[in-house]
Amino acid sequence: RIWTSWLVWSAVAIVQCQLESLHLRFNSKPVDLAPVFQPSTFVYSATLDWAMDAFSVDAVAHPGCEADKVPFRAISVPKGETYQITIFAKAQNSTVTQAYAIRVKRLDGTETELKTLRIFGAQLSPEFNGGLREYTGTMIVAREFVNVAYVLLDAGQKVHITAATQTGSGANVSRRLQMLGEQLQAGAQTARVTGEVQDFERTQLFPIDQGHSRRLTVSIESADPMSPRDGAYTVTVLREGCTAVRPLFDPVSQSCVVNCGAGYYENSESSRCSRCNADCAVCAGLLRCELCRQDSPHLSYIIQQDGSCLGVQSTLLGKYYWWCISLGIFAAALLCMLIGVLCQFICTCCCCPERDRYGFDTDSEAEFESERLLG
Repeated sequence: RIWTSWLVWSAVAIVQCQLESLHLRFNSKPVDLAPVFQPSTFVYSATLDWAMDAFSVDAVAHPGCEADKVPFRAISVPKGETYQITIFAKAQNSTVTQAYAIRVKRLDGTETELKTLRIFGAQLSPEFNGGLREYTGTMIVAREFVNVAYVLLDAGQKVHITAATQTGSGANVSRRLQMLGEQLQAGAQTARVTGEVQDFERTQLFPIDQGHSRRLTVSIESADPMSPRDGAYTVTVLREGCTAVRPLFDPVSQSCVVNCGAGYYENSESSRCSRCNADCAVCAGLLRCELCRQDSPHLSYIIQQDGSCLGVQSTLLGKYYWWCISLGIFAAALLCMLIGVLCQFICTCCCCPERDRYGFDTDSEAEFESERLLG
């Protein structure tokens, strides 16, 4: 009996079929399933944007099985309503099936909620819920920007994020940090894909000084232009500050320090180490350069009256002037020596042919003549 039961259980397990893939789409645009499809998960939900008035189902079963009850046409869903569909995976020539239930809801176009909202490096309090509109969060001192990340509930929604002037124990935002923040928040940018491919997380950056807080307002406009609605979330973000022992924030080490490193100066206005002016190596302020950077083969740096460094184009001759002069003198002396040696050689060959012919000099000839006369 045990052996028979085991054979029956094995046969049932063999013929038990599952889907290999399951996708929803509106025309060619994908629609996310929640949770992400897994063959062993049998209940799903999906949300259609307001502009998506229908959906289609694509399902493929494992080899040896087939997908059943899969609609061959797009299924229309009125705005604001929900449609329930169940499809099956079954073995060929068998009645054993596995059901997959999908609940599809279409938005009505008046939603002003976000699907997700978070601040990088900060824990929102309370935890995000689309129905709650006010939050707070605290960031560590190493983070210089409030990085807001959000996912739209409807792809047709329009979002605009603004940041109030920061407040805190210090002074106003440093000019350099504020300019950098304005460049970075020129537009929202896609950070990563969530779910499958329907929803995208977007981010936007805002500068904040250490020891300060800043209030952000996330405004949302609904997707349906015929029934426009507006909503907003507010997030108050506090950035931790440095201590009295280490009062300055160093952007290089991302930590609090006592003294600033090379190329930076102590900015008491924002309690941080700020970068010196362009091409300045040592400075006491943004416009108080004390030492310019080291000259390069093509540029020489000169401190100007306004405290900045000016890069002047330099040539090899101008940069190595005395080296060139010394090299020229050496080359001239060497040339003179070569000319002298050459002249001596020419004189020896052309002006004394007799001596070269007999192989003796003038003194030897005089001695020979004296001996001949005496003899």
